[in-house]
Amino acid sequence: MLTGDTSLLMKNEFGYTTIKTFDELMQFPNDIVEKYSVLTECGYSSFKEIQKQYDRRELIILTLNDNAKLKCTPEHLVVTYDNEIKMVKDLKLNDSLKGFGLRVIGIEYVNDNAFPVYEIFGIEASNSYFTEKILSWFEKS
Repeated sequence: MLTGDTSLLMKNEFGYTTIKTFDELMQFPNDIVEKYSVLTECGYSSFKEIQKQYDRRELIILTLNDNAKLKCTPEHLVVTYDNEIKMVKDLKLNDSLKGFGLRVIGIEYVNDNAFPVYEIFGIEASNSYFTEKILSWFEKS
């Protein structure tokens, strides 16, 4: 699961590409959010819902070689350049991630007060979606 400031590559109902965060999407009514599609490895796809949880105290901040930061739970899944699906807690420095040719240059563990985290569910085209220009993965239930 990812923090609210995580950037998602999306298209709106008019077909315009945009970048939205979970926090921004949660400000919209559901009927507006349903008009967005998220970028997957198969192209843009609709999704069913965004789920929010409040009880997480531990997170990992990955710093990528373009200086972007991905803040997520240790169990969040990403896809490596070699098409391996890994939990973020299992990544190492210099691991290459699938997406826009990025690699991990920093790993920071943070234990803090409870904070909200989010996940997208029900993506029609794929089990993956782009977050901070890397491919995140979720298990379909």
